[in-house]
Amino acid sequence: MSNDPSSWLNASLLKPRTPKRLNAWVHVRMRTAEDQEAGAVLIDFSGLGFGIESERQLLIGSELELLLPHFGWTKGKVQWALGSRMGGRFIDELSEERLADLQATPE
Repeated sequence: MSNDPSSWLNASLLKPRTPKRLNAWVHVRMRTAEDQEAGAVLIDFSGLGFGIESERQLLIGSELELLLPHFGWTKGKVQWALGSRMGGRFIDELSEERLADLQATPE
């Protein structure tokens, strides 16, 4: 085994995110596939994905909907989860023209 840490990781995990995520701190509603609702905080987002924090923990692969200002209920799928934080991909890409509206949403 090599002593170079970069050889231990899958190189695709080290690639920068595309497109770049925008920072946010917006309170949203989250709904699970079982129709259970919970509060969440949208931490970051792009047209393709999101990062949230919620007391309701979901497993990787879980489907959910987020009630996003200016977008309504938006479907996504959890790609990673660590405690109360998780990140995922939107099922349908969000409109680039409207992303700035989401970032400018007051709490």
